Amino acid sequence: MADLFDGKLDVILDDKYNSEYELISNIKTTTSEKFKTADIFFLAMIIGYRKHLRLPSDNHNGKEFRPSYFTSLQKNLIYAFVLNLPDFKPEDMVDEKKMMPIYDILREYANGGITWMRENVLNEFLNNNGELHVNSHELTLRLGQMIYDELNPKLAPF
Repeated sequence: MADLFDGKLDVILDDKYNSEYELISNIKTTTSEKFKTADIFFLAMIIGYRKHLRLPSDNHNGKEFRPSYFTSLQKNLIYAFVLNLPDFKPEDMVDEKKMMPIYDILREYANGGITWMRENVLNEFLNNNGELHVNSHELTLRLGQMIYDELNPKLAPF
């Protein structure tokens, strides 16, 4: 019996978000490791969910990863997330036919999260063609500030 994080499953993202995934994956963390696609997907999914933004994928030719790459904390949060979706039941997370529709919804929220970040966090770094041009240091600062602001919305802005 399979489960939602079985190693045989591949999540393939929409290629129009490749540049954002690439930019964020090149940020060095405090441990000198880079963010993995699964980590970026998770962050974008949470933002999309929090902002009530779901954008369907135009295609599935972008970055890909295996759900087994999620950390145990991410897996637990995704389980909770899926259990709160209106049309899914716990047994759907072990039904191979229902796993991809679950990931389709998660992908839609991730697309919404990436789009929200482009429009609200990284908008001043977009050129006339809509491409992002930002250095790693500035990107790190902007994403850190965004996360801080999202977690502390009632703090004074000074």
